[in-house]
Amino acid sequence: MRQNEIDTAGKTETFLTRNVRLITFLICMAVFFSVFGPLSIFHIRRYIEENREDPRDEMTLADLRYVAENLKTLRTSYLDKFEGEFGENDMGGITYAIYRIPIEERYTLSVSFDRDKNHLFYCTLIDSNGNKRLDLLTDAADLEDFLKGLPVD
Repeated sequence: MRQNEIDTAGKTETFLTRNVRLITFLICMAVFFSVFGPLSIFHIRRYIEENREDPRDEMTLADLRYVAENLKTLRTSYLDKFEGEFGENDMGGITYAIYRIPIEERYTLSVSFDRDKNHLFYCTLIDSNGNKRLDLLTDAADLEDFLKGLPVD
């Protein structure tokens, strides 16, 4: 008998003995997916929920007029329902809520609140070019002239 040949006399070969590597691989994969599968599904589900499109409304000029008329009672909850950018910034122990809301692709409303006191301290309307600005806190009466393109003092 040659030395390179394997002696199989009297030994029975079964599926398990022939496919040990395959079976080991399948067991490892089953353990891996039983541990990490639920975690990955949890993260995928959370990502989808966080990035779901918000059914937010676009701010119109009528909404802008409402904001200008009600600056003293304006709350962040009213602005949260509109499309736009939102951010929070913590400076000196005060949390600021900052909103940038586009209005009919012609203007941007930039608003800042003291988040803890829900106090409005900055509210500016900016035209699409960025050339003209109207401070609504001091010049809300000039809103119609600003929207018409008339010079505002």
